[in-house]
Amino acid sequence: MLKLLISIFSLCIVGYYYNDFLFRKIDSVVRIRCSNDSNASCPENKTCCKAEVGWRCCNGKNAVCCSDLKSCCGDGDVCDLKEMVCRIRPKGHPIEKTDL
Repeated sequence: MLKLLISIFSLCIVGYYYNDFLFRKIDSVVRIRCSNDSNASCPENKTCCKAEVGWRCCNGKNAVCCSDLKSCCGDGDVCDLKEMVCRIRPKGHPIEKTDL
């Protein structure tokens, strides 16, 4: 019985440290601050975009923030808010990004 209790206790300790290691690993993701006047941040592989309230993180490091403050498109795309789609930027057409 004592061996069983010791085994269970040992597993709990190992599990605790293993979980602690996993959480530290997850928390160590590099985050980029969205602006100087905000505590909002996004992982470095995402783009900070202004939202109706605060900030949001859009997929992709160079995502395009749409002017509706709700949507974003991929790098090099143009927001088509009438059709609610992202369009590939034609050659020579400047891309418009929301100022952050």
